[in-house]
Amino acid sequence: MKDLRNYIFILSFAVLQAVYIFFTNNIDYLTSSFALSISLAVILTAAIVRKNKQISDTISFYVFPLLSISALFTSSTLVDPVYIHLLGVAVILLISFYFKQVYIYHYKMKEYKLGVLENFSNYANLIIFVLFTASMYGFRTELDTPSWQIIGAVLVFSSFSIHQLFWANKIEVSKSLTTLIITALVITELAWAISTLPFDYLSASILLSVAYYSLTNLAKSSLLETLESSKIKYYLSFLSVSYILIFLSVRWL
Repeated sequence: MKDLRNYIFILSFAVLQAVYIFFTNNIDYLTSSFALSISLAVILTAAIVRKNKQISDTISFYVFPLLSISALFTSSTLVDPVYIHLLGVAVILLISFYFKQVYIYHYKMKEYKLGVLENFSNYANLIIFVLFTASMYGFRTELDTPSWQIIGAVLVFSSFSIHQLFWANKIEVSKSLTTLIITALVITELAWAISTLPFDYLSASILLSVAYYSLTNLAKSSLLETLESSKIKYYLSFLSVSYILIFLSVRWL
């Protein structure tokens, strides 16, 4: 098993990509392909972390690959067939890179570059959040999925995504739980408000994701006690300018 873990990047990419290719060629097997991908992600994560007794919080290592697979399969149902394979390669590369860094963190600490998982979590979580929320808004507009189901899914997804970000930055759950709940609820309220606007699902997702990025980074900085007025101004300015640009260029329905 240890020898196989040395090839975790290639192994994880190969098996997950194989399942995803099968799914794209057999859409009727969506549920079984999704379940198999989730199972493989759990097995691959367990192969890395389960025997390392120096790491107490092993459950949190499972969060990112499971969120990523969920975002991949939900968004694949709405993506143009021309881009579906590109989407699969991109997301599975993220998962494989994550597995590789987790392996290095556990077994080759001398090779681990400080801040890799923290920075990766910040931007990779944003990418999968965009994909997942775009698919949720897409389900609402294309499939008439009830709003409460969409908002509930966003609440659960954002809660786990924020937890993963805080965990990657070594913020203890006992200190972050209240902040996590408040941040997730604010994002969910924004998700509901944006769902009432006449935007296409991708534009709605970008609007929400800009707020997610700003709010989670402000919350993270607050918990790490590195929140300064310059950071507050930066993220508020980023949020304001982004919203102005989106509202000016968005395609209204």
